[in-house]
Amino acid sequence: MKTISVLGYPLLRVPIHTFIPYLQNILASQRFVEIMTLNPEIIVQNERLPELKQYVQQEAICVPDGIGLTLAARFLERTLLPRITGVDLANTVVQSQVFSIYLIGTEPPILEKAIQNLRCLYPKLVIKGFHHGFFSSKEEMALIRSIAHLNPDIVLAGLGYPKQTLFLRKLGASLNRGIGIGIGGMIDIWGEKFTLAPSFIRKSGMEWLYRAIQNPVRLKRLAFIFSYLSLLLSSQLDGIRGKTQHVTDARKNSV
Repeated sequence: MKTISVLGYPLLRVPIHTFIPYLQNILASQRFVEIMTLNPEIIVQNERLPELKQYVQQEAICVPDGIGLTLAARFLERTLLPRITGVDLANTVVQSQVFSIYLIGTEPPILEKAIQNLRCLYPKLVIKGFHHGFFSSKEEMALIRSIAHLNPDIVLAGLGYPKQTLFLRKLGASLNRGIGIGIGGMIDIWGEKFTLAPSFIRKSGMEWLYRAIQNPVRLKRLAFIFSYLSLLLSSQLDGIRGKTQHVTDARKNSV
C-alpha cells in the first residue's frame, strides 16, 4: 500500500472504501497488526514517549485521522491524503459484518448499551466478547489470555491513547493473527453516552471541537495544537536547512 511520511510517520494513502479487502489481506497473512488512526494529539504525546513513538513509526500501520495531518501532507509534501477517522474505520468494520470482533473500553453500563445497539443494528456481526476499560495491571494478563482464547479477527480498543496502544502491543505478543484498532471514544458513541458529530462537521474536520463541547474535560487537551504547529514548523525548517546544506556541499564538490 502506498504511504507518505509526515513528521516521520508513514501514513497510508488509501480511501476508506478499500479498507475491507485490505483488512482481509492482513488477516490472511497470519500476523497481528495494529492499525492506528493517527492524529496530531497522538504525535505530540509521542514526543514524551520515545519508545512508543518508535513502535508507532516502525510497526503500526497508520492512517491519517485529523485534518492537521491531511493539511500537513498538502502543504509540506504537496500530496492529497485521504482522511480516515477512527469513527469511519470503526463503523466500516462493524457495518461490513464480515469480521468477528472483541470490544474493550468505557464503563460497564455504557459498554452493555453499545453491545445491545450493535447487535440490534448489525445482527450478523459476530461479537466474540467484550470487557470494560477499567481493569488493573493484574487483570490485564487474564484479559489478554481470554482474548487470545476467543481469537477474534479484530480487537476494537477504546481506552484512549496511549493506554489502548500499550494494551494492543502486549496483546499482539500473545497472538499470531488478528488486527487491533484503537477507537478512542467510539464505544461511548455506540453506547449513547455521547452523540456523533453531524456529517457536515465531520467533513469539515472539526469534530474534535464538537467532542470537546460535549465533554468539556477535553478542552484542556486542545493545547496540543500549539505543540503540533511547533513540530511542523521545526520539521519545515529542518528541511530547508537540509536543502541548503545539500546545495552548499554540491558547490564545494564542483570547485
